[in-house]
Amino acid sequence: MKFLILLPGLLFFYLANTFAQDTLKKTKPITTNPIIYAETSIGAGLAGVQGFQFGLGLNYQLNKGLFTLRYIRLQDLSITVLPLAPVVFLPGIRNNGSLDEYALMYGLRLINGGHSFSFSAGISTNNRIINYKDDHNQSHSTESRYAGIPFEANFLLFKPTRQRIRIYDIIPVGKPTAFGGSIGLKLAGNVSQRSYLAMGLVFGMGYHKHY
Repeated sequence: MKFLILLPGLLFFYLANTFAQDTLKKTKPITTNPIIYAETSIGAGLAGVQGFQFGLGLNYQLNKGLFTLRYIRLQDLSITVLPLAPVVFLPGIRNNGSLDEYALMYGLRLINGGHSFSFSAGISTNNRIINYKDDHNQSHSTESRYAGIPFEANFLLFKPTRQRIRIYDIIPVGKPTAFGGSIGLKLAGNVSQRSYLAMGLVFGMGYHKHY
C-alpha cells in the first residue's frame, strides 16, 4: 500500500528528470572542431604541360561545401643527350619552362568514416614560361599570363576517430585529438589557353571531419 502511494511521486520525479535532461541536450550546443586542413601534393603532368608537379592547398569545409586556395607549380622537363666527345654522350635534363597557378575553388566534399571524396572548380591566374631554341641553337624564353578554370578531384584517407598523436607513428603522446594527417590521390587540371592535367599523391594535416 505504501508503495502504491509513493508510485505517483516516483513516476513524476522520473519524468521531470528525463524532461530536464532532454531539454538540456536540446538547448546546449554540441561543440566540435571545424573542418580545416592544409595539404601538399606531388605528381606529374599527364597532358598539356609535362614534368614534375608540386602543389599546396588550404581547405575549409562548411556543411558539404568545400572552399579551397590552391597553388600548383609544374616544371616542364625532358630528357636530353649531352655530347662530351665524338663518341661519348651523357644523359641530361632540359628545362623547357614552367607553369605557376594560383586558384580559388569551391566544390562538394562527402565524408564516410575515415575517408572522403571531393570535387572542386573555380577561377585562377596562371603564369606560363616556355624555353626553346631557334634554328641557330640560340636559347629563347616567352612568358604569358592568362586566366583559367582550375579543377580537382581528391580521395583522402584519415583517422576515423579521435586518436592520440604518435611520434614516428609508434609512441603515443597527449590526449586523443581531432588533429591528424591524411594521404590520398589528387587529379588536378586547368581549362585555359594552355590547359593541363596532372595526377599524384596528396598529404594533408589538420581537422578532416567533425569528431
